[in-house]
Amino acid sequence: MSNVKLKKVVDVKFALRAFSAVLGVVGVFLASNPVGWVILGVTALTTVVSLFIKGKDKQIDMAKDNLYESLKANVEKMRDKDKQ
Repeated sequence: MSNVKLKKVVDVKFALRAFSAVLGVVGVFLASNPVGWVILGVTALTTVVSLFIKGKDKQIDMAKDNLYESLKANVEKMRDKDKQ
């Protein structure tokens, strides 16, 4: 039995986009005063930040690729060791 520990993947990108959408709706209703402007500014900022964050699917794909490469390297190392 191996002691493989998996890191939980949280979809921060989705959460930021949802937060941004809610703020956007609130900001539109309050756009006639400075509070609404600030909310719309925060909405724009969270939208831009979410563009630079990897989504859950991308994180999972990267983890699979890393695992595949690691397993491949270990199998090749074991095969080379057996040939000696």
